[in-house]
Amino acid sequence: MKRYIKIILLIIMSVFVFLGCSKDNKDKADKDNNVKLYPVLEEKSGLYGYVDINGDYKIEPKFYDAETFSGDYAKVYINKDRSENIINSKGNYILPEDKEFINITMEDDFIITSTKEFKYSIYNENGEKILEDEYDSFFVDENGLIVVLKDTEKAIFNDKGKVVVPFKSNESRLHIQNKYIIWNEDNTSIVANLKGKEILRIDDNKGIRVITDNTIVNEDSNGKYNLYTIKGEKITEDEYDYIGFESDGLIGVVKDGKSGFINEKGEEEIPCIYESALPFSDGYTVVSNGGKYGIIDKDNNAVIDIKYDGIIDKTETLDNEKGSIYKYVIDERVAVIENDRTYLVNLEGKRATSSYDNIQFYNDYIIGTVTRITESGFAGVGNMIIDKDDNILSKNLAVMGIVPYDLMIVNEKEGNEGYIINSKGEILNNNLYGVVSFGYSEGYDSFVTTKGDGWAVISKDGHEIISFDDKVESVKIYDEGLYYLNYKDGKVDLVNREGKSILD
Repeated sequence: MKRYIKIILLIIMSVFVFLGCSKDNKDKADKDNNVKLYPVLEEKSGLYGYVDINGDYKIEPKFYDAETFSGDYAKVYINKDRSENIINSKGNYILPEDKEFINITMEDDFIITSTKEFKYSIYNENGEKILEDEYDSFFVDENGLIVVLKDTEKAIFNDKGKVVVPFKSNESRLHIQNKYIIWNEDNTSIVANLKGKEILRIDDNKGIRVITDNTIVNEDSNGKYNLYTIKGEKITEDEYDYIGFESDGLIGVVKDGKSGFINEKGEEEIPCIYESALPFSDGYTVVSNGGKYGIIDKDNNAVIDIKYDGIIDKTETLDNEKGSIYKYVIDERVAVIENDRTYLVNLEGKRATSSYDNIQFYNDYIIGTVTRITESGFAGVGNMIIDKDDNILSKNLAVMGIVPYDLMIVNEKEGNEGYIINSKGEILNNNLYGVVSFGYSEGYDSFVTTKGDGWAVISKDGHEIISFDDKVESVKIYDEGLYYLNYKDGKVDLVNREGKSILD
């Protein structure tokens, strides 16, 4: 009996050892698959390959040009005609090698290709063709649906290449909005779900728009706009000359030439008493009457009296980078225009700053622009960085360039170089720099700028990491602390932040 127990214990221990080894091997394999690779020109062959962080070739030089990896894939150019293909981290082609693609783009999990005849096809990330080389253009929707154009007709396919909505003429205005597919047929608007199943049909109209997940706007043949539920239940009764889009919980409407706002139930929140009204943002909107502008809140209270010649907004990109919103109140201040001059007022309507030719908002900067006389005697433009209480943080600046991470290159004299400052106007180092290079890459904590006749890499804190002399033609950031150099004599190098080559 004891002998059998020992055998069972040995088997159990063996299983655990095996599983442990398997996990270790899997972790090692995953680690190997996550090795970063960088495109490098081999001077001897004149071809591009990919090296790892140690400078060792993992994909041998065989490409006429090569781009950096994005996830698991990279675009390469496979002949002198610059035909394109996609490779994986093993260097294997994803797309057919016998095809001559002149343009390849990757959108989400799709690879969109174009032939010399400018016909488009689409593949998945495994290189399996979804749609043939016969379409004039593609658009991949955020829901993963593919809108194609062929001659003068549009159709919609899913990610497997199956038809969701068959081809319809351009006059049908087939498109995807929010989570719905919309098109017109003989003065009838049709709404379908993302699988192409019809869920609503409205007759005798010029077109519909989906403005929320539950409501749509319809323009009838008489030019009147109405709000409907997505089930087709009519909410408003032919009273509006226009219904806009939902913003900040309210929907802009126009009645008898005047603007106001309703909610999703069609209830009036702000009466139609204004000559114009912009979409709400953070609880505020800009309205006008008699050619003058002010700001109201959602209770129709005048936050800034309607007496100014204009209001300057701040544009902010949405997190998903699919659009922008406008901010009218920034840090409890509003930029107003009066008699061709601009200044800030607080939410009590009291003046907070001096007057400027113009005021701009950029990230954390408030930039006041004034006319100035340059050293050569010509009238120029100077900029002052101010705070919301009109404290001048930096003045008489010519803005050389606005760079990543809320930094700016400015100078106080004429010239092509300036200091790097932050939004407080503080000079971050004593070197002079020029314009920001295209070597800046999204996602890295540094960027490239000119320095004299050479180059410098700057951290997001505004400090110089490394610089290169005028023998270098261009600098590109491949990774944090890894820089690809193209020399004017045709040579290349890949160096770390200490300036040491990893290709030696």
